[in-house]
Amino acid sequence: MSTHNRYIYHCLKCGSIAIKEMWEECPHCCGAPMNQSAAETVEDATGIRSSNATHPPVEKPVVPVQPPDLSVWFD
Repeated sequence: MSTHNRYIYHCLKCGSIAIKEMWEECPHCCGAPMNQSAAETVEDATGIRSSNATHPPVEKPVVPVQPPDLSVWFD
């Protein structure tokens, strides 16, 4: 079983989240690069080795996320 890391980014201004493969560039949102907040380890697809850095780019849409209402804790 071969695995690789997939990075999870978020926007500090609007809270959008994006998941990118390790060979893809950092996404931009609200005119600035998004911050890498975490990484997850996933299995490689059959026939693809994680040491191969020539994977084609995979575009995933940035999904806007509604920030939580913090007025409950802060007045």
